[in-house]
Amino acid sequence: MSLFKKKPKPAASYTYTQAEDYKGFKRLKLSSYGHEPAEAGIRALSDTDLTGAKIKIDIWEDAYPRAVFSVGKHEVGTIWKRSFDKYTALKNGKISAIRLEIRDGESYLFYKV
Repeated sequence: MSLFKKKPKPAASYTYTQAEDYKGFKRLKLSSYGHEPAEAGIRALSDTDLTGAKIKIDIWEDAYPRAVFSVGKHEVGTIWKRSFDKYTALKNGKISAIRLEIRDGESYLFYKV
């Protein structure tokens, strides 16, 4: 038995710079309800100007395939493979631009394929 377990790593990670606007983008609400790290991240960033922010996406391909979004150390939500028709494009880095907005305690992703 090993004393040191390997921490799981995401299958892929991408970092995007916040797009200046969302003209021509599609919108999707990120899942955060009941997930304390995401709810705390949303609270922490709710009055923050995200201009120029680096948005990290970690792709997890385990029993529950998903993409987890974060800004700095703050997780802000998840997209589940089963509920996003562009998940494969997201997983393969085919999203050309994204914008993240936090409104009324919820996080929204604007994306362009």
